[in-house]
Amino acid sequence: MAFTKGTLREFLVSYTATIEAAMGETARRVMTVTDLIESIVATANADPKLLECSPVSLVYAAVLAARTGLRLGEPYREAYIANHYNEDLKVKWAQFRPTALGLKAIIFRSGKVAMVECWVQEPYTSVLLRL
Repeated sequence: MAFTKGTLREFLVSYTATIEAAMGETARRVMTVTDLIESIVATANADPKLLECSPVSLVYAAVLAARTGLRLGEPYREAYIANHYNEDLKVKWAQFRPTALGLKAIIFRSGKVAMVECWVQEPYTSVLLRL
């Protein structure tokens, strides 16, 4: 099933109760279900390949974003939803990906750390980020 931008919004709205049930108190402090759905639609506007992803994977990515309370895309850069081909299922899969900034946000919300040090490893480079 391929979505259009309008049908993606309608589809996710039909799963509002499921997404809301996954949201914890922390997530509710930073976003509403409507905010989350709109951010997923905005992400799909930026990357139309997400419209080709499995409907189940889009709901799953939305639930993971709701569960963590991480905000998607720009300007937050806490997490993204990426188009990924799932070899096991043989389908295009919307994959929730937290960033180093998102992981930092989750860690600091726990209230049990003072500093986080992240190493970002990419081909041919290593960068140390003090967050």
